[in-house]
Amino acid sequence: MVRTPLSLLVLCGGDSAERAVSLESGRCTAESLQATGHRVRLLDPADSCTDADLLQADIVVPMLHGRGGEDGSLQRRLQRLGIPWLGSSPEASELTFSKIRTRRLLQSLNLPVARGTTLHRGCTEQQIRQAAAETGFPLVVKPDEQGSSIGISLIHEEQQLGPA
Repeated sequence: MVRTPLSLLVLCGGDSAERAVSLESGRCTAESLQATGHRVRLLDPADSCTDADLLQADIVVPMLHGRGGEDGSLQRRLQRLGIPWLGSSPEASELTFSKIRTRRLLQSLNLPVARGTTLHRGCTEQQIRQAAAETGFPLVVKPDEQGSSIGISLIHEEQQLGPA
């Protein structure tokens, strides 16, 4: 059986804090896909990503990390344009982009999750200390909507809470 090569568009880069990771992911993915005989084009949405760019592809391969790539917005756009993509639905992407929402969903399904507490901007120093005491040290502090290791702080004692 002769397989017709597909026109694949790998989106990578973008303008999130995870740009460098995304560019490397995109490069590696494109190399692997080219080795299978498909026509592959890399596109960085920080430069341009028009509907016309997207519509040239048989399939879009999103390798964008962070907001604009993993939060469901790109998937909604591709869905609206009728372009197939590799990855999760817009709804699943939006849900899992938020660690808080994902944690709540897993807990509601009685699935095990690591001990933890959710704090929001503007909480008091007392609320932070209380949450740390309830959770116990060491703590890992992580922003809700960041990926990779961006924004992570490892806290071993109460004096380190302020900067985190």
